[in-house]
Amino acid sequence: MRRELFSITRTWASKGLFCCNNCLFVVFLTNLLNRFHSETLILTTIFALLFWDVIFADIPGAFETPYQSAPMDLTEDSFYYARKEMIEQRLSELREDKAREILERHDDKYRAKETWCVGVRWDLCPKQDLVEIVEVSFTRSLLRVGIDLGVSVSVASL
Repeated sequence: MRRELFSITRTWASKGLFCCNNCLFVVFLTNLLNRFHSETLILTTIFALLFWDVIFADIPGAFETPYQSAPMDLTEDSFYYARKEMIEQRLSELREDKAREILERHDDKYRAKETWCVGVRWDLCPKQDLVEIVEVSFTRSLLRVGIDLGVSVSVASL
C-alpha cells in the first residue's frame, strides 16, 4: 500500500499535477492521506526554510536589530540583486536534489527555539511532514513553480 501511494504521488508530481483548491494541499504520505489547509503556509514555510540563509544573509543595511523576522529590503528589487549569487547557488543546489538536506539543516537549527522568519509557521506541521512533502512533491516542475513564485511575486505576501 505504501509503495503504491508513493508511486502514484510521484507520478502526479512528475507531471506537475498537485491539488491546490483554495490552498487545500492534499499530499499522499506513506500509507495515510494527510491534509493541510494552510492558506499557502506550507509553501511559504518550505520556501523560507530552503532560503533561510539567503534571506538572513549579512547584507549592509538589511538588518537594524537582531530581532527582525525579515530583512528590510525583502520587498524591494534590491533584495534579489544584493543576493543574486547566493540565490543562483541555492537554485543550483535545489536542481541537484539537495532540498531535503537544506530543509532539514535549517529546521534542525531553528525549530527548537521557534526562531521568527517571515513566512514560517512552526506549529503548522512537524519537520517530518515537511521533509516528506519535499521528497514526494519537489520535482523539477514544482521547483519551477517555486522559482517563479520566489522571483516574480512580491515576497511581502509571505
